[in-house]
Amino acid sequence: MPEGAGDVTQERSSALSVLTSPLFFAFRSQIADLAIRERLPSISIFSVFPEAGGLMAHGPNFPAMYRSMGSYFDRIFKGASPGELSVERPMTFELVINTKTAKALGLAITQLVLARVDRVIQ
Repeated sequence: MPEGAGDVTQERSSALSVLTSPLFFAFRSQIADLAIRERLPSISIFSVFPEAGGLMAHGPNFPAMYRSMGSYFDRIFKGASPGELSVERPMTFELVINTKTAKALGLAITQLVLARVDRVIQ
């Protein structure tokens, strides 16, 4: 477990937001397990986090972002200067909820929320 991981249990946090870091990404399963053990709702921007046992993810749809990169490469290969291309923000976001984790935490996910979810992990 990464150094300082025990701080979340000592401080009695009420929820956990997993930041974007290669270290946090690598330890996503252990972080999800810690959050469940300490009964902390958890969120990340990566959809693989609820797949690893975290409660939810809300963030850009990375496959859609990667597909749009193809047009950038096409323009560069055709002679466009990368510095002249506009910066684009993600256009598609997704909400993923792990209902098994919600149940383990004693959280009820309402039908209204489930209707807005892009993907449910059970």
